[in-house]
Amino acid sequence: MSDTSRQQTAPTIAVIICAYTLERWDDLVRAVESVQAQTLLPQQIVIVSDHNAALLARARARFPELHVIENSHEQGLSGARNSGIAASESEAIAFLDDDAVAEIDWLEKLACALNDADVLGAGGRILPRWANKQPGWFPEEFLWVVGCSHRGLPTQTAEVRNLVGASMLIRRSVFEGVGGFRSDMGRVGTIPLGCEETELCIRARQKFPGARFLYVPGAVVHHTVPAKRAGWSYFRARCYAEGISKALVSRLVGSKDGLSAERAHAFVTLPKGVLRGLGDLVIRRDLGGLGRAAAISAGLFITGFGYLRGRSAHTAAPAPETGIQAGRPLRILMVSARYFPLMGGTETHVYEVSRRLAALGHSVTVLTTDPKGDLPGEEQKDGVTIRRVQAYPRGRDYHFAPGLYPIIARGNWDVIHLQGYHTLVAPLAMLASWRARIPFVVTFHSGGHSSQFRNSGRGVQRGLLRPLLRHAAQLIGVSEFEADFFAESLGFDRQRFVVVPNGAHLPTISRPVDPAPYPLIVSSGRLERYKGHQHVIAALPRVLEQRADAQLRIAGAGPYEDDLWALARDLGVAEHVEIASIPPGNREGMAELFSRASLVTLFSEYEAHPVAVMEALSLRRPVLVADTSGLSELARKGLVCAVPPDASSDDLAAAILQQLDSPLIPTEIALPTWDDCAAQLLAVYQQAARQKLS
Repeated sequence: MSDTSRQQTAPTIAVIICAYTLERWDDLVRAVESVQAQTLLPQQIVIVSDHNAALLARARARFPELHVIENSHEQGLSGARNSGIAASESEAIAFLDDDAVAEIDWLEKLACALNDADVLGAGGRILPRWANKQPGWFPEEFLWVVGCSHRGLPTQTAEVRNLVGASMLIRRSVFEGVGGFRSDMGRVGTIPLGCEETELCIRARQKFPGARFLYVPGAVVHHTVPAKRAGWSYFRARCYAEGISKALVSRLVGSKDGLSAERAHAFVTLPKGVLRGLGDLVIRRDLGGLGRAAAISAGLFITGFGYLRGRSAHTAAPAPETGIQAGRPLRILMVSARYFPLMGGTETHVYEVSRRLAALGHSVTVLTTDPKGDLPGEEQKDGVTIRRVQAYPRGRDYHFAPGLYPIIARGNWDVIHLQGYHTLVAPLAMLASWRARIPFVVTFHSGGHSSQFRNSGRGVQRGLLRPLLRHAAQLIGVSEFEADFFAESLGFDRQRFVVVPNGAHLPTISRPVDPAPYPLIVSSGRLERYKGHQHVIAALPRVLEQRADAQLRIAGAGPYEDDLWALARDLGVAEHVEIASIPPGNREGMAELFSRASLVTLFSEYEAHPVAVMEALSLRRPVLVADTSGLSELARKGLVCAVPPDASSDDLAAAILQQLDSPLIPTEIALPTWDDCAAQLLAVYQQAARQKLS
């Protein structure tokens, strides 16, 4: 870049819009249509779906003329933007948020700024479009909290340190010179983190001395502010997260550049805002003025606290993936009878949620048992502390572990989350929490069991646990079915329950995977009788009569494997059956298997909200289930096909053949994500922790 301004012709432009959820589908359509109506039309519009197969399919169907791609990098806004950059071919790249609408001359005014060759990029003014009215206490100085232009920015075109991602245009040469957005920064799903564009702009300015970024207030977009972001809890969460993000930026690029704009804002703009608010109170009798003055003071304090904590953390920016954080970080203890490397639905749930919460800076410990005594007593993984205690009897699944009690009772926990009610871990954990006066919440994670004696005793077990469950700060079901079932069986008010579904997400496969060239039926789940794998084997002879090349892959491990092989040999179908587990950490392996499947089945006697089915649906695979428990709920929603739980082998074979010939693949699937799950649980934890303080 030269030291003097040079004029040049306007560059070709691509506009990238990144999206991650179907919940903002209408916003996405409006954003795209606003770009299509520009006075200066871009050469290319790229829509990037951030690891959401249903969103990807719907966007391709709605916008066949556009370039709609999947995020090929790590999940998150940075990875999605980098995928869009790689897929574009223009000389300059504009970015517009999926919930923003550009005014008709937005792109033209940004492009004019690039006529100066020393300008690396330009950003426009972002006005809030409140779903409800702007709260009277919400200060203009903190509109950056909701992704909009705040008071203190220039009122006419001027140089700025960095652009804001909701509305910006950057030369391709910047990315070629300094690389893309850092994948260890920025928003992932609903995480209120950011600063990835700040770090990129500072990196570019350091690489190209004398080059500039311009703020063009005449280039306007209107950014949707949903009601949930207009509250005090989100305000606090976003301020705290901004402090953490700014700490990382400062470590990466130096505090001089990393905090240059913040110093002026904190020492000039914010004090004026406090005085303005107090003046509104005194002169105009506006009580909102006092609220704005208080919010400015509190926001500055919370952001500063987040910055100090981020500076002392000595970690990279939080990576995957979770929800809303308010106030100080929480000390969370999750108690689960089993945890990785042991596999199952509850284990997957705890793994996905715990690492997301740890990524935000919460202190998360998973306390679990070691039935065989061959696992480490303590280890760290993905920012989560894992502690294991011996369970008795060895090798059995009763999980009587007295070592849990002192860890729970003597720990300085803000909230304890009991994950699963069906073992002896449950009463011990609830008793220790209650005696120590620590708020605890319970997710039931109910399931079946191969022992008829154990199943028949479930009612007695629930009755014995009822006095302890009464003391829970919150009861959680993973499905409406589970919440309704436990409310009725325990005699509790249904309002005591919230529903927090399991997520439906598998990682992007690093290499192309083609569907199997033959009918591949996948039955996934632990190898226990109640899981129903034997029913698929029993139906296989009739399936082979019409589809002689069909194969059954049973993905799981457990004590029922020998019985399954014996049945397959007795029916003469062993050569069409494969039984093998996929290691719990190999999530890509599971994604590959489901991607190759012609049909996924689950004929379990009882499932509250099966993770495997949700993952198969996220990959748009047809699913056939038994019409029972939480599986019936999915069938009623039209997501899966169901057969009666007492269906004969012939009827089951007929249903399998029908799905192989005419599979049910819902055209529009709005599935919950693990981000959603973590965000909902965090809100529960925060409410429970407040009970401890009150």
